Amino acid sequence: MDNSQKQKLLEEYAANNMAKLRKISYSIFIEFGGISKQDHDDFYSKANEELWKATENWDESKGVPFEPYLIGCLARKFKTIITRRNRIKRKTDR
Repeated sequence: MDNSQKQKLLEEYAANNMAKLRKISYSIFIEFGGISKQDHDDFYSKANEELWKATENWDESKGVPFEPYLIGCLARKFKTIITRRNRIKRKTDR
């Protein structure tokens, strides 16, 4: 994928104050049981980072459309963040 295609994808998901990326991210939050309102901005920032990484790493020759690939990347990232946060809480609770 060339730079103009990457730019087009980034603009599609980041347009209108990241409306499309926020919608996808929110649906993933719900699957994990939700997160607190105060954490939304942190997770949206991580989603933005993952969007950039996904556009760099996505290989269209493998036959997977971009959006399912992005959703998988976001779900893994969010799960990792939540797991780390819970691990820290368990350590401090002892």
